[in-house]
Amino acid sequence: MLSYSRLLLLSLLVLAALVTVSARRRKTPKCKERNIPGTQRVCTPDDGTYNKGTVCTWTCNAGCRWTGGPKTRTCRGRPGDWKKFQRSTRRYQKSKGIQCSCRSCSQPGYLDGFSGHSCTGSSSYGAGTVCTYECPAGTVGTASRMCYNGNWITVGEDQECEAQWITTQNNQAPVAREKMMSYSRLILRALLVLAVVVAVSAKKRKKVSVCNAADIAGADRTCVPETLYGGKYRKGTECTWTCKPGCKWTAGPRTRVCKGRPGVWKKQVKRSYQKSKGIKCSCTPCDAGPGAWPGYPGPSGCSSPYNAGTYCDYACPAGYTQTGTRQRLCFNGNWRDVDTNFECTDIDECADGTHDCDGTCTNTDGSYQCCPDGFIWSGDDCEPEPTGMPTVMPTYGP
Repeated sequence: MLSYSRLLLLSLLVLAALVTVSARRRKTPKCKERNIPGTQRVCTPDDGTYNKGTVCTWTCNAGCRWTGGPKTRTCRGRPGDWKKFQRSTRRYQKSKGIQCSCRSCSQPGYLDGFSGHSCTGSSSYGAGTVCTYECPAGTVGTASRMCYNGNWITVGEDQECEAQWITTQNNQAPVAREKMMSYSRLILRALLVLAVVVAVSAKKRKKVSVCNAADIAGADRTCVPETLYGGKYRKGTECTWTCKPGCKWTAGPRTRVCKGRPGVWKKQVKRSYQKSKGIKCSCTPCDAGPGAWPGYPGPSGCSSPYNAGTYCDYACPAGYTQTGTRQRLCFNGNWRDVDTNFECTDIDECADGTHDCDGTCTNTDGSYQCCPDGFIWSGDDCEPEPTGMPTVMPTYGP
């Protein structure tokens, strides 16, 4: 009986321990309060508990400059910890928080037109300290400077002293004309600024957006419109570059458009334009000459060095008339045959009377043959001309 009692007691103790641990686990995670020097904090919710999910934003105190770190962090995890939200990964990352620089300032110095300031009796002033300047007797106005991270900056709008107005028996009149003159100066400054703005705006409107001529080695250019504006092309001009004869296209867009301000050559990609460097042409010279073309005299009209684009001419043999051209072109290091309506036509010397025969003239390819009267050329020799009567071959010599 005693053994069962001890077993029951032990079971109750274990159950109590499990309940305690479970209760602790259900406890809402919290983050520690973060008091960062030189900052002030605003949290949502602002109940001072800093439970998981609380979002706090830290801002630098007046006179302090933000130098780094996230301004907003969220209480996350178990146990709670302050983390920043990383937009690129859409996750929360642990972070040390905002950093503010709050350097002190020396004496603020004096402002022209003011008699003194409220900051006296010290050689150093903490960040955020505001000094108020006083106007001389008979004038009114205020000016303020604040110590911002080691430097004095002007704060507020009214930064000058003006003549004080008083009431007389008849009407209100200024003690002096300084205030009226001050307004006049202000209006004059505004008019000058307006004139400058108008002039700059007009100049920008008159300025034409142009692109450089963009001469590319080994390429020729054709543009629409072709008109140049001071040696450059206006915005909207479309130019097409083609490799020169003998050069080979290797890369880049052949057609580009002058776009933007300032003008830049861009290629069209679907319905948009992208900046591009343009066409590239390879113009390798030929090491050796073009060689002979069997049956055709040449080459002529060319000599070493044989640069890309060099043409060498070939002609028809003697006894033929030539139409068109037969050439070889040095194309990026290799010779290419180029015929342009090339044709050789035999000259009929017998028909046009340019022969020197005393007897019968027979035309042949590229030449002619002469035979005595009564004989014709058969292809190998002169033979009697067929007449139906026997013909005696003439004899020559003694």
